[in-house]
Amino acid sequence: MVAAGAVFLLLFGVILNFTVENRGDRGRETDEEEAIHVLAPYKLWKQREILEDIAREYESQAGNRRVEIEFLDREDYKKEICMRMDSGENADLIICDGTVMPALIDMGVFQDISDDITVERKNSIRYQALWDGVRSNGEYYGMPFTCDPYVLFYNKDTLNERGLSLPDSWEDLLELSGSIQKYSSKGFGFPAKTQDERTIFYTYLLYSMGGNYRNINKEGGIQALKTIRHLKKGKNISEDTINWTKEDLAYAFSKGQVEMMANSLSSISILRNTQTNFQPGVVCLPGEVKNSCILMGENIGLTQHADPAAIDFMCYLYQSDVMERITCAMDTLPLLQAENYQMKGIGPDEGEKLADTFLEEGYTVEPCDAWFEISATISDGVYQVLNNSEVDRTEELAREMHAKVKVSIIEK
Repeated sequence: MVAAGAVFLLLFGVILNFTVENRGDRGRETDEEEAIHVLAPYKLWKQREILEDIAREYESQAGNRRVEIEFLDREDYKKEICMRMDSGENADLIICDGTVMPALIDMGVFQDISDDITVERKNSIRYQALWDGVRSNGEYYGMPFTCDPYVLFYNKDTLNERGLSLPDSWEDLLELSGSIQKYSSKGFGFPAKTQDERTIFYTYLLYSMGGNYRNINKEGGIQALKTIRHLKKGKNISEDTINWTKEDLAYAFSKGQVEMMANSLSSISILRNTQTNFQPGVVCLPGEVKNSCILMGENIGLTQHADPAAIDFMCYLYQSDVMERITCAMDTLPLLQAENYQMKGIGPDEGEKLADTFLEEGYTVEPCDAWFEISATISDGVYQVLNNSEVDRTEELAREMHAKVKVSIIEK
């Protein structure tokens, strides 16, 4: 009897231990499921830190869920999101580039949140044109999250010492970058390593020259390619341009390797942290037929299978004090009407003027469901120009790009 009792107790202990362990596993799974999962495309530690800090503050309030933020490379977004959709492991909230949002909406990634976009909430956004990137067939699938347009950074000291003036047009910029090169390093730079970076820079040229994605074969599209060719052929840009991301270019500018650059406004963070030995300035990119005040940045949306609690955290991000801290940490333009603008360490007067200019003159490019296909076509054309600027194939390339982009748009 003693032996039988011992065996019984041993088996009971094993069963109890197994049960506790499995309860623990189920508990962890439940905790995992209850967390709000966010995907974000930020690289710089300051950008990541502010989101993590806000997530922890949100969690500390009674009744709020835990928030887990995963930071991914922008170039991996489509692949990662598709993989997660297939496996059923998608995030609850996704922050993504505004240019990519329409394509992700078309893929069925985001859910319609029109009921949450009240008149008050819509009017709270300073740059109303940003809503174009989150809307499809009259329904809203997200909200603008940042306003981070490309601008022109320049070395104030170099221009002042040489008596040079800021460019009013892209033609002026070509002349100015050539003049600067006579005295010092390369005159100009733009990010061209990734597919989207090459496409975005071309887009600024295209729209400022009176073109758009539907008429790349016309004068604006051809002239945009010619401008890139002249920059490369005249050696006004570095040979490393094709290898520079936005961050790489900002570091090159801070070291004096280029005297001007077209880059995201948020690059200010890098310039401040690297402590340049010259005074940087920032203005709008030059215009041509049209100004270059193109509104870009990130949007945020709820995925199709998001936890209902995710909308609560999303709304928390739009509290005026929270959004003001996000803007300040990310060095972007103020998104909400109530926000104050502070451009730290690079000339607040310029920053306030920049914000006002974009508010008055800013516009968005046409939302494209076929963004991934369009970007692949345009970036390939720009890549060809950068790698073979000796032979002028700009008109032929523009026709080829137009034909492929046209097909992509029609098929969508």
